[in-house]
Parts: sequence; structure tokens; C-alpha cells
Amino acid sequence: MRNLLILFFIVNQSFSNEIGTWKDYYSYNGARKVFYHNHQTYCVTNNGLFSYKNNNELFLYNKLNFTSDYGINNLAFGSNTLIISYENSNIDIIEDNLTSSVTDIKNLEIAGKKINNLTVIDNELFISASYGISKINLIKKEISDTYYLYKNGESIEINDFKKIDNYYLAATNIGVFKAEKNSLLNDPSNWSQIDTNSNVVKIVNGSRIIFLYENESETNYKVSEDISNISSILISANSLNNITYSNDKFLFVYDNSIVTSTNGIDTLDNYNENLRLAKFKSACYDDQNNIWIADSINGLIKITNGSVESTILPSGPSSNNVFDLNFSNSKLFMSHGGHSNYNVNNLNYQGVSILEDNSWTNYSSQFLGNSRDIVSSTTNGNTEYFASWYDGISEISSDNLSNKFGYSNTNGILDTTYYSNNRIQISDLKFDSYGNLWGLNSQVQKPLFVKTPQNEWYSYTLNLAIEGLYFDEILIDNTSQKWGIIAKGNGKGLFVYDDNNTIDNQYDDQYKLITTNLGQGALPNNNVNCITKDRNGEIWVGTYEGICVFNNPSLVFSGYNFDAQQILITEGDYGQYLLSTESVKCIAVDGGNRKWIGTLGAGLYLLSADGTEEIHHFTSESSPLPSNNIIDIAINSKSGEIFIGTDKGLLSYTSDATIGENSQNNLKIFPNPVKQSYNGLITIDKIYTDANIKITDMNFNLIFEGYANGGRVTWNGRDVDDNKVPTGIYLIFTSDDLGNEKISGKILIIK
Repeated sequence: MRNLLILFFIVNQSFSNEIGTWKDYYSYNGARKVFYHNHQTYCVTNNGLFSYKNNNELFLYNKLNFTSDYGINNLAFGSNTLIISYENSNIDIIEDNLTSSVTDIKNLEIAGKKINNLTVIDNELFISASYGISKINLIKKEISDTYYLYKNGESIEINDFKKIDNYYLAATNIGVFKAEKNSLLNDPSNWSQIDTNSNVVKIVNGSRIIFLYENESETNYKVSEDISNISSILISANSLNNITYSNDKFLFVYDNSIVTSTNGIDTLDNYNENLRLAKFKSACYDDQNNIWIADSINGLIKITNGSVESTILPSGPSSNNVFDLNFSNSKLFMSHGGHSNYNVNNLNYQGVSILEDNSWTNYSSQFLGNSRDIVSSTTNGNTEYFASWYDGISEISSDNLSNKFGYSNTNGILDTTYYSNNRIQISDLKFDSYGNLWGLNSQVQKPLFVKTPQNEWYSYTLNLAIEGLYFDEILIDNTSQKWGIIAKGNGKGLFVYDDNNTIDNQYDDQYKLITTNLGQGALPNNNVNCITKDRNGEIWVGTYEGICVFNNPSLVFSGYNFDAQQILITEGDYGQYLLSTESVKCIAVDGGNRKWIGTLGAGLYLLSADGTEEIHHFTSESSPLPSNNIIDIAINSKSGEIFIGTDKGLLSYTSDATIGENSQNNLKIFPNPVKQSYNGLITIDKIYTDANIKITDMNFNLIFEGYANGGRVTWNGRDVDDNKVPTGIYLIFTSDDLGNEKISGKILIIK
């Protein structure tokens, strides 16, 4: 490629730190379809849609702005209308920056419904669907009619629909049907079959008519002069992915080449770039005779004068696959690896995506020493470590691979699995306060291991009849005890290991298995999904049946009752344990010690510090979340940004809590000054942890009083009587640990 252009200017993405702001961090790799309309190029990707103008302006379409759903499968255009269909059969009609959703097809109570194609004819939208053809009036934005085609008494799936001359044509999985334009289309007798070849997926109308056929083993097409004489000759087209027509030319889209033709047969030009990896999926011309290509590997490609001019790709992670999130050293690490089950690797080569200062860097598998299935990350200073569920540990220093740790260079401590002599399955890595790197190695005799700052390696036998099993997360508590999850689904619970701060002497070590049994932990379920430590040192555990808390983790080996406690939530005369009916997938602790709870199927919860109060409950129905399956959560405690990884990608939410400060000299106030018309929250940051805050007018009359969530307070700009305050200067008083108050900042309210 001659030139690679990655665009970062995205006009709709907000970088405001206003409380309650959502931000998307989706990957827009995997371009699938491209369209050109009204001087703008539109590209449908695996997880979204973006448009591009020649002034290098990129616009992302998602639930944060215009779209109502996820999983875009097709586009169509009216005169001033953008129409989007989704995999769940929902439809959005966007006109004058307003979105109307047509959910009639989505809500149909029929099995297997799907939208295959969209066609706009005379300001009416024709939908080719699995059950037939639906027509939507684009002015009223409602379904006006539905037509069914039958064969042997059963309705036929419609793949495409076109108007050619005075006829309507329908491409089906058993051939092509036609009907006169002025006939009653809802009368099946007015439809006649004109081609009997199976599975016609597309009709392309240009100087001639092309019928595209896809069967299990091959792709073919027919070229016809008119619909009365469809050619009986099938032209074989191996690796043909699509055919489009624009600027009076057909474009035949192959895996890594574009063939253009005026008549559908004679080749004029063949655009073939020697790309290392490429898979073209769709192509079209713009009004300047440039060719735009949707490449599922490289993004949106622009060809000018027969050569690649640029590749356009919104900044983002390399994949929407989230396995693990970790915020450390001012960076968010998003691991894309994983496993379909514990002994089957995904062989994922997408590595790790790293977000720093709103910019993404992607560490590929190749960069990490060809490590596949990265499942965890941790940092120590400027050195980064990545755990692979296949290839051991990768160490990155100064943006380069400095070490690859496996069997050969760790004195055999990182052992290979029982069932394969070339797999080293590392599930998690954590540093303790002494700079020792602890981790878990699955399917080996000694699963717990440590690397000292001096690069000395030790491993430990657990002696709990659990050697050889699979492991997940590791956690180090405030007394340096190591807690580990025994693989999900095996019903084995947790283990706790105490090396007594003598990592080179195992004779004084202690270990315990934590299960549902009383006196052995009292977990609500032995299938544990996650484990985290809050700011008080308490251990929170998420299971297949809710949450429990170890209030005194230091008592595990004391002989006293250390059992976990479930949180009882009472409503009236009834009570139940917190989230006991949900599988809790992840727990994260914000600057105010509040708990962010991710579930499988029930969305995201924000709970008070003790878990007894529900502050927020976000779902895909009530928020921009793309899915109710929350895979992992990471928190930037300084900014209050909550990173939420779902099974459909990553986004974030700006919360009203940050970590507290040790000094009170540099309050950060946003916005300031504040326009009196502003209706959002005023944020006051860099406050003592949980400090009392008072806001007064210049005469020291009390306007507001509250406590910080960690190091952040929010004020709605209203007084104690809920009236908007007038313009003027307002004083912020903070108190220290001794209760001493001082003026720490000022807020200016202006017209």
C-alpha cells in the first residue's frame, strides 16, 4: 500500500468529564459493506457503522447518538433519509438528525425472522425478509403492506427485491419471481417464476441484469439483457463475494481484487493490491470515480487512479472481544484472548489493546512473541506483563518485548500442561507490595508461582486435591495472603495460600480450600466467577448465585469463624440475599468504595459501599449498553471513568466518585464558570477521602452540604430549597480529618 491513513477526528465522540457521560470504545475493524450517498461514504463493520467525508471527518453511528440497536446488517437511502436494519430485524429511519424506529418486524412472533435486504423505490422501503416482502411508507414510517410468495403451500424466503422496467423481481432461495408493477402484489397468482436455479441472493440492475447465486460449494452469476430472457449460462466465480453497480460500471468483488465491467462480462480493469492480508467484501464508486472497498481485515480502502490512496479506520481496540480489563499506570489494558473451555484454546491472535490519553495502541500476538490467547495483564512501573492461556508470559519494557517466560527460562517453574508438552496456561498475574509477581498455572502439579524482582522463580504445591485443575483469578489481600479461583464450572470454590512472607521457605506455609460448607467459607455457590478487594480490605466474591463478602480475611487460618457473609436485602416483610438469582461475572470498586457489579444477563449494578443500596441499574434497554452480559469492569479511580466490557464490545461511564486526595490545595471544578442555564452536575474533584463539603454564598449562607464519594462531590446548582441559585460567587468549604474547615475553592455562576 502506498499510504496508510488512520483517522482520529471523530465528530460525535464526547471527551467531556461530565457526570453520567457514556463513551464508546468499539472496534470498527471488520468492514463488511460500503455505500456512497450524497457525497459521503458509509461503511458497515462487524460492530457498527461509520461515515467519512473528504474533509477527513469521521462520524460514528451507535446508541450514543442516532442508532437504537446493535448488529447492523444493511443500509438503504431515501432522498434525505438513512435507513438501517439490524440482525434482530429492528429498523431505524434517520431523517433531519431524528431517528424513528420501526419495530413491527422485530416484534413478529415467528421463528427465524430476519431481514436480508433493503430497497427504496419511490419513497417506499421494500424489505426482503425470511417470511416475504414488507413495504414501509417512509413518510408515515410504518408498514403499509406485506406480500408473501408461496411454493407448494409454504412461504418463500426473499433475499432481494428490485424494480426493473415495469416489473418487480424477487430473488429467492429457489430462483427468481416477477410481477407486473401495477398488479396486486399480495395476490400470489400475480407472481410467476422466471428462473429455477436455487438460492439467488442478489439482483444487480445496470446496463444489464446480473443474478448472483450462492450455493454451498460455489458462487455463480447470470448476465441477462432483460428479464424476459434470463441467460441459461452460469458464469463460475470462485471467491466472488459481491457484485455492485455504480458510475455505469459493475464491480465484481473478490477476496483481494476488484474487477470492473461495463456489460457484466468483459473485464476492463482489475485492481489488485499486494496486501499481506486482505479480504474485500464490498465496493462502490463515488462521484469522483474513486473506488471504495470494505476490507474485513484492513478497514475502508480508497482507490484513486488504480492505486490505494488510503485506508480509513476509526481509532479503537483491535477487537470487540473482551476477556479481561485492567486499569494500571494510567492505561487501560484490554485482553482479547480466552478459551472456549478450559482445555480448548481459541487460538486468538488479537493480543492486547491499550488505551492511554484517548489513544489506542494495539499489541499483536506477533509483538508479544507470538503469544496466543492473552487473558490477563499487570504492570510494575513501566514494565508490563501479559499472561497467555497457551504460551506463558510476555514481558514488555520500553515498548519492546524484553522477555518471554516459559519452561526453558524459568527452571521449569512454568510447567507445561498434563495433556500437552507445548502449552503453558497462565490464567492471571498480580504484583504484591514487595514487587513479587504472582500467578497461576493450570494443569500442573504446582499451580501457584512467583517471580521475585531478582528474577528468582518459585512454585507451590497446594496439597488440597486440586492440583492439575484449571485456575482463574488470583488476588493478594492486605496481609499478603493469596486467594485463587479454582476454574469456573468445576464447583471447587477458592483456595487461600499464606507463604508467611518467606517465599523461599515452604515449611511454614498454610493453605485452605474455601467452599460452601460452614466453617470452610460458606460460599453461596462453589462456582466462583470473580474476586476483588475493596478499600477496607474486605474480599468480595461473585458466584453463580450472587455475592458474598469476607469481612475478616486475615482470620482464614486463625481457627475463628471467618465465613463469608451474604448481604440481606429486605423489602417490607420479605428479604433475600443480594443478587442471589444472578450469575455475578465481575466486581470492581470505585474511589468511594462503592461496588460495580457485572452480571451475565442482568446488566450492570452500582451498589453502595456496603452493598445494601442499589444506586444504579444499567441494562441494554435503559442505557447505551450493547448487551446485558457484562464480562469485566475496570476503573480509572482518578477520573471516575468506569470501563465496561460486554460480549459486544467496550464502553465507559463517568461516575460521581474518584479516589480521595491527601491534600486539599488544588480542587478541580468542572465546569467553572457555570452558566446559569446549565442543567448538568457541577463536579468538584481532588477532595479528601469522604470529606464533608459545604457550599455557601459570599455572606456564608449555607447553599449545599454533602459528603464526597471518595474524592468527588457533585452539586446540581440549587440551594437547600431546590431553587436554582442566582449569579454570583460561591465558596467551597472542606473539612479535614479533625473537622477543621477552610475555604478550598470558588464557583462562579454567570448569565
